[in-house]
Amino acid sequence: MRFRCDRSYERHGLIILGGSPLKIMRLAPAALPLITDLEAGADLHPTQGQMALLHRCEAAGMIHPVPDHVPDPVPDPGPGRPLSVRRPISIITPVHRQDPTGQAPDPVTVADALLIDDGSTPPLHGARIRLEHNAGPAAARNAGFALIPVEDHNQEYVIFLDADVDPGPDPDWYLPLLALCERDPQLAVVAPRVASCPGPSRRERYESAHSPLDLGPQPARVQPSTRVSYVPSTALLCRVAALREVGGFTPEMRFGEDVDLIWRLIAAGWTCRYHPDVVVHHPPRSNWAAWCRQRVGYGSSAAALGIRHGDKVAPAHLHPISSTTWALAVTGHLTLAAATVAGSAVALSRRVGPGLPRDVAARIALRGSWSSGLGLARAVRRVWWPLLVPIALWSRRVRGILLLCLLAAGPPRITTAIAICDDLCYSVGVWNGVGKEIRLQRERRALWALFPTTSRVTRDATVRS
Repeated sequence: MRFRCDRSYERHGLIILGGSPLKIMRLAPAALPLITDLEAGADLHPTQGQMALLHRCEAAGMIHPVPDHVPDPVPDPGPGRPLSVRRPISIITPVHRQDPTGQAPDPVTVADALLIDDGSTPPLHGARIRLEHNAGPAAARNAGFALIPVEDHNQEYVIFLDADVDPGPDPDWYLPLLALCERDPQLAVVAPRVASCPGPSRRERYESAHSPLDLGPQPARVQPSTRVSYVPSTALLCRVAALREVGGFTPEMRFGEDVDLIWRLIAAGWTCRYHPDVVVHHPPRSNWAAWCRQRVGYGSSAAALGIRHGDKVAPAHLHPISSTTWALAVTGHLTLAAATVAGSAVALSRRVGPGLPRDVAARIALRGSWSSGLGLARAVRRVWWPLLVPIALWSRRVRGILLLCLLAAGPPRITTAIAICDDLCYSVGVWNGVGKEIRLQRERRALWALFPTTSRVTRDATVRS
């Protein structure tokens, strides 16, 4: 087996650190040869004790598995049919199209996909199932998933692939994702990178760099409140048994159903991974109005996720020390803020013990405070600005805070203005969703979409192997 180190990974003698949130581990000297081979990308043959160390590093997000054996395809089963792997995998594609004229061509999907017509007008040709009324992508995916017989134990995996996704010319594009699942029986979902289709317009260029579906080039273990806290259902390879255990997608959720599914799987003891070595492409919205509606829709899911998952959906996670640092800074006590960061670095160095260089401890403390500040600024732009704007009319300090939050989005340029508009559209959806739940007198847990929560501090771990 082979692993790659996360971009956050560092080693200083017997101390390793990395992951999201950042974790620090002290190794036993006997583990050093294994870690050295791991860093070199060598093929590992760990003992049982060493395997426990690797699992712990993988769970922390310090290292990521590399598919070392991609299943070989079997011979072509027939003319015009793509190669298939040694076990059948259904590809489920929900489609909802509104074309009253009936002139638009049918959607182009991958070969052999199970097309689910989600109340299209006119009905789609070749659909395996037609829902008479548009029920949303979650319900349509569940309808397609129900086509897989419970007694068919050969169907271990299923792929959900939206109709407008282009996985490329290779019919076996998903085999690296499958290899990861076969390596780890607890892995329920593996998602590829969903890159935005490039184009010449400003909107297309912005989406290529900032699409909410594109989670970046770095692999990750998916976990709430980490760098990659969800994966979009635009393209997913899922383990059938895991999906059946949690009941599939929540059908009444039209947005955020992918976040809800991933968090329910994780709560049930399964793991999920993001594997950007496999890249599929998704087109951006066709105009700015549709683009804004998409962002508002994404924001509207926050209230429903708050009802189901509590503080996992909170817009900011406040660390006591970082929050104190920024409270001192914005109130003008810059010396005290700097002293707080320095004190945090000293406390970290003492807690870890000998082996962690002082400059590394200082960098960790400074980076942690800086990341917390950026997170708070983003929460202001995406959620809290309607509360602060009325106060800013009377308070110069609050006006300064709002200005700093806008500047945190980036240098003054068109792309930054679009990014701020992106956040504001999302905030409209958040407040609309919470307001709807309040008007309908539903659970107060929807308010988790508005309020911050205290971050959970993970103690430094000592690992011996």
